[in-house]
Amino acid sequence: MKLRGFTLIELLVVIAIIAILAAILFPVFAQAKMAAKKTVELSNVKQMSLGIIMYENDYDDNYSTAFNPANNGGSWAGSPNPILWCQFVQPYTKNINIFYGPTDSLGGVINSNLGTWAGTGLSLAVNGWYDELDWNNGCPFHGLMGMTGQGGWLGTKGAPDQANESQVTQPAATVLLTEKHEQDIQAAQDPGSWIKYDGNLSNYWPLGFIGGGQVEQGGWGPHLIPDGNLLDPGFIQPWTGTRTPTAAYPFGPNGSVSTTAPSTAGQNNQTACFAFVDGHAKAMNPAATDPDMVGQPQNNMWDALR
Repeated sequence: MKLRGFTLIELLVVIAIIAILAAILFPVFAQAKMAAKKTVELSNVKQMSLGIIMYENDYDDNYSTAFNPANNGGSWAGSPNPILWCQFVQPYTKNINIFYGPTDSLGGVINSNLGTWAGTGLSLAVNGWYDELDWNNGCPFHGLMGMTGQGGWLGTKGAPDQANESQVTQPAATVLLTEKHEQDIQAAQDPGSWIKYDGNLSNYWPLGFIGGGQVEQGGWGPHLIPDGNLLDPGFIQPWTGTRTPTAAYPFGPNGSVSTTAPSTAGQNNQTACFAFVDGHAKAMNPAATDPDMVGQPQNNMWDALR
């Protein structure tokens, strides 16, 4: 009996079918993988918000500061005492891994330019917004977890800037924390400046919160909150750049909030995970948290006192 093998044409048809199926399925697998990572990030944000809420419940409803070197005699790094919000909250979260996002390639990684004393890269940041539109009055603190007063140029000029939950007028519509990835901060650093070595680190430097453009005046990296209409005055020194719909991080409408979709996907298709003062968490477009800083201040979800 004569055995008949596959002809060349038949083999090519099979290979073509497999290639077509692969082209269809591989993007679906990639999307499913990204969706799973976003689910983990949303869970991390939710758990972190519960840790922060437990902390403030233990301290008469006062939030911690985001950056308080005075707690260690003025030292900014390598502190045996808590100086950053993540250090205050960590005992309430227990799980250190929720500080690191699965889409942040540098989350949990030691910054090789600084060393182990600076801590690991974080993937989250809290709301520490200073009202940059009111710069004549020192950009008063309107966020939740800010800095120890920085001399005569910001906030309350000496006292720690931290909110009490009773001050928050709209708990369900006020941002508590969100994503701010170490990889984005490292990529955004000015390659000609020493500040390229800074990052969103767990034991060093006030980058673990989003404080607004005026905070960037201190050379502390990206702090711009989102601004859907791009009329935020910016105060982007010592950074160079202009806020436009297509600008690279952190000068687009999403500010210094990290998103998962590339800029080519369009600003409206980019999302980040947010937790709010009342404890709920969801993924949303960052610009939607502040659609019009100048024309709609009542809709600025970073302003806890509005």
